[in-house]
Amino acid sequence: MSLTLTRVLLAGNRQGQARLAGIAAGIAAGVTLFLLLWGAYGGLEARDLRGAWSSIAYQPGSEDAPEPAAGAGQTLGVERMDRFGEYEITRLDVSGPADPVSFIPGQEGIPAPGTYFASPALQELISGSAELGPRFGTFAGLLPNAALPSPDSLTAVVGASEEQLLGYHGMESVIVERAPVAFGGSPVYSLIAVIGGFAILIPVLLLVGIVTDLGAAARRERFAMLRLIGATPARLRRIAATEMLIASAVGTVAGVLLAWLLRPLAARIEVGPGSFFTEDLSVSVAPTVGIALITVVSSVAVAVWRTRRANIGPLATDVTAAERRPRPWSLIPLLLGLLLMVGVSSLAIAGFGNYAMGQLILPGFILTLVGLLLAGPYLTYLLSSLLARRASSAAGVIALSRIARGPRATFRTVSGLVIAVFLVSMFSLAMTTREDLPPAEAGTQRLDLSTLSVSPPYGLGSRNTEQVAALADMPGVEYAVPVYFDEGSGGWLLTRADARTAGLDVPGGAPTDTVRVNEGYVNNRDGRVSEAEGAEIGDAEVHLVLIGTDGTPEGIEAARTSAWLAFPQDPFGPITVSERWTDTSMSYIAQFEGLANLGILVATLISTVSLAVATVASVLDRRRALGLLRLMGMPLGSLRRIILGETALPLLAVFGGAIGLGFISAWAVVVGLTDGRRSLGWPAPGFYLVLALCLALAALAVIATFRTVRTATGLAAVREE
Repeated sequence: MSLTLTRVLLAGNRQGQARLAGIAAGIAAGVTLFLLLWGAYGGLEARDLRGAWSSIAYQPGSEDAPEPAAGAGQTLGVERMDRFGEYEITRLDVSGPADPVSFIPGQEGIPAPGTYFASPALQELISGSAELGPRFGTFAGLLPNAALPSPDSLTAVVGASEEQLLGYHGMESVIVERAPVAFGGSPVYSLIAVIGGFAILIPVLLLVGIVTDLGAAARRERFAMLRLIGATPARLRRIAATEMLIASAVGTVAGVLLAWLLRPLAARIEVGPGSFFTEDLSVSVAPTVGIALITVVSSVAVAVWRTRRANIGPLATDVTAAERRPRPWSLIPLLLGLLLMVGVSSLAIAGFGNYAMGQLILPGFILTLVGLLLAGPYLTYLLSSLLARRASSAAGVIALSRIARGPRATFRTVSGLVIAVFLVSMFSLAMTTREDLPPAEAGTQRLDLSTLSVSPPYGLGSRNTEQVAALADMPGVEYAVPVYFDEGSGGWLLTRADARTAGLDVPGGAPTDTVRVNEGYVNNRDGRVSEAEGAEIGDAEVHLVLIGTDGTPEGIEAARTSAWLAFPQDPFGPITVSERWTDTSMSYIAQFEGLANLGILVATLISTVSLAVATVASVLDRRRALGLLRLMGMPLGSLRRIILGETALPLLAVFGGAIGLGFISAWAVVVGLTDGRRSLGWPAPGFYLVLALCLALAALAVIATFRTVRTATGLAAVREE
């Protein structure tokens, strides 16, 4: 009977049908995004596991492996890092017996000496550059997807001889490779992904909550009619449950299908070091069914609870009961969240931070996010009470009185936009994370940012000077200066002539005399030059070679290739001053720029839709009261000002606070997860443009409802009154 009554109520009732369609659409959007986020979180782990084989230096149990030895038939490998412009390339040099067992997932064997396997993205990069190819040798095949974390991965496996690998910069850099052991990625990496996922999901949940309350007034009227002809409250609850069951089931099925269809598009979004394969975003059957059941059951339960709470009687009324006044305790979750995040970050700055404490950032962030939603109605109530005493116009009195009567319902209209402003502020500030080069002190000197450095293999002594001299004549190289290490004094030595060539300001003297530079200089920090009294280069080893370039991208890469060919046994690879500094300043926060931009986009768009839907629903639910005001002679412009005031005041109450909370949260996440090593700059100009866009979209959403105000309160709509 409940199903029959539901069908009768919806038959020919366009508003009721539109209401259920809107609820289904909102639930579909929520399920779609939730499944994509669920798949993305699992995809992060899948990416880490697929790429674990290439981190041979960090394989669990590798410290117990036998020592590498010549002629032992072992498969040897050295993990290295190469660069090309803004790209970082993972490179493994490997050697093995005549018929080695491959440790590369999905790949048979290993490349022969002088050849290489490459990921599709890297091979495309090599094909388009004359400077990059000579570093690897002859192309022997593509690495399969099973061996790549993402389609963007730049990975190369380069074949080498056993003799070459055993001479790489010391035995400690050589790994005896066995069956690959998968291990998880960084917990900090996953923690940031969870924070980003919550940040994106909250606006969608708010939208779902708003659309499920569409047409509440019309629904009360229909239920009151049923009560008048004898329907019991239990019957009404069953009808409400049936309506919501239909809408939520349709929306859930549509959301599952949309999530499946949108996987290829969502997989192209870069999160962390790369994008995803489409399969990474797949969610297995069991979680999908579980999410669908939870969505449907919770939607039905909320519909039943709302119907029971409404206590609908046989006499329809358009008068909404006043809400219970918000209490100051609603600020407690927000304050606790801020206290938790700021406390963890402050301890990190003081040197007491660790990973266990860093995990407290997540509950602190969630408390802050939820606390902002709980504190909004209280702040809205305070501001409306303050302004109501000074209201002088009819529109102002009506708008402020309604806000004071229902601050929660009023704030719910703009809650999505408030969260959007909070997230935009947080993400925009977090993307400015950096670790700046400290200002130079008086009398200090630094290398040019385009200077390359390379580390020759240890144990070859002064014979490296011949390679340095040959390097100076290779393409892209402006100069090549050897830096020696004095074992006796533990200092770094250069000849006076080489020091001048590298741009150091040194006192006069014979060109062959030796000068000393501090460790800060060779580490690309502040450098100081002093006389090396009693120290001679003699047979000292060349521990570092400084390579000057012309500073252009092409010149730097040509010089880098020359350095690779001159010193092929440097496991660290040639690196510029700016790249080395960037490497030390890279953080997990900076790698999530794609997730931050996605959060900004989703939060802004979803919040705008939420505002428009909530405002239209508010007008439709009060059309009888607004129509009576029109019949009493109130101009249409005054009604529009009422709607505008009811939207602007709750937004005004928390707009500045949302920006401030976003900044505090960004600072806490960045500092707390990096043990205080990071700093933040001012947001880019795009941040202010996004804020302006949020306000403009909010204004457009409200203006778009003005037509609804006119049609809902026209003479044809209120003639029965």
